[in-house]
Amino acid sequence: MTGRNLARASVLAVLVLGALTGMAGTALGAKTLYKNIPKKPVALPALGFECCQVAQFGGAVHFVEQPRRKNKDVFTIVVGLDEYSCEKGSWYTNGKPECTTTPGASFNWPVTLRVNNLGPGNSVGELVAEETKEFAIPYRPSQNNEKCQGVHGVEGSPENFGAWYNKKTNECLIDNYVPITFKLPIANIQENAIISVAYNTSDYGAVPQRPKPCDEEKFNTETYDNCPYDSLNVGVNAIYKKIGPGEQFEAQPTAPSVGSDPFPEEVFLKSQYSALFCNNPAPANFAASGKYSSGPKTGQGCWTFEQPAIEVKRP
Repeated sequence: MTGRNLARASVLAVLVLGALTGMAGTALGAKTLYKNIPKKPVALPALGFECCQVAQFGGAVHFVEQPRRKNKDVFTIVVGLDEYSCEKGSWYTNGKPECTTTPGASFNWPVTLRVNNLGPGNSVGELVAEETKEFAIPYRPSQNNEKCQGVHGVEGSPENFGAWYNKKTNECLIDNYVPITFKLPIANIQENAIISVAYNTSDYGAVPQRPKPCDEEKFNTETYDNCPYDSLNVGVNAIYKKIGPGEQFEAQPTAPSVGSDPFPEEVFLKSQYSALFCNNPAPANFAASGKYSSGPKTGQGCWTFEQPAIEVKRP
């Protein structure tokens, strides 16, 4: 499995590594309407598209004030991604082959931003903006076998083998925060909107990429998947507390520093994985995580304190 599952104690397993600090205020020259990104993120908890069968992921946002002054306003929207893949080798095979990156190396990948108004009954409303843009995504740094040791998935282990070492925070991390920025005019946007991103991986998205050479990389007699877009995840602003053995964690209270979350217990997804929909059947289309016509938990959310890392500014 590439990427990292986002964690909820009642729903998914967790591998949470990251340094989350305080929240920032309004940037000079622009009005921040919504901000749910930590001030100095290094690595964030994140939802993996390839590992969790996801094609689109986002959240509902409530702007701190009316978002539009005129229809030609150009909005700046930042979405926090997390990348796990090195330029060569793999982070998830316990160091075989070793995960190495030339400083500054990156890969190009298109990401689509979509902005919908929030519809009645927590539904997906009118699509008011859409843009696809190719980004240079930095690979995560090389692993540090001296500072970062241990074996992933072994109880009591530091789980750092294959990780890179962050000198500023003195942490071993298996992922690296990557903010991407869109600038586009948005007409008819309301105070409650849904901000989401979509992109392709080997097996999911509008155009699944398999087969590609990176799906069949070789190391000695082993064949493994190592496409960098399969290790590209969408970050969430979440802080976790360990509540039991193994991968039992619980999200602790967090909130946007600007604006608010109109439905903090829900996110919006297009995925085949029912666990992301609070163990209800996964709907066919992009929809709220806990709001459908049937299922044992209809109308209930399971994403409290785990909202996507998003920032929206207006001139």
